[in-house]
This record gives sequence, structure tokens and C-alpha cells, in this order.
Amino acid sequence: MSVYRRRVLDDELDSFQASLPAIAIEGAKGVGKTRTASERAATVHSLDDPAQLLIARADPGRLLVSPAPVLID
Repeated sequence: MSVYRRRVLDDELDSFQASLPAIAIEGAKGVGKTRTASERAATVHSLDDPAQLLIARADPGRLLVSPAPVLID
């Protein structure tokens, strides 16, 4: 991966991440939402992966039994 360039959103995430149980990042395609979240995540579940999508459909709670913070993308 290339060097991460901080975004305006990073300061907001830094201030809220410790106090909120979940954060949704919304925006246009290709603006860096996943990359920004990946920088903070200890675990990443990509639902583009058919195996992870099957797990999510069968038992969504299993996605959260991972080192936190967890990114579900």
C-alpha cells in the first residue's frame, strides 16, 4: 500500500473513536473511506470476499469476535 495521507475526517475519527461503539463512514465512491477506516482497524472483514460474506449472512455476530476495532466493509 502507498503512504497514507491524512484526511479532514481523521481528526473527527480520532476524537470520537474511543467513545463510540460504532462509526459509519459514508461518501462518494473512491474518496478513501475504506483506506481511512483500515488505518484504524485491527481486524478487517471485506464483504467482497465470498467466504466472509457467507459468514456474515450465517452468523453476523462472528464478525465482531475479533480484535477491535473491527472494520466491516
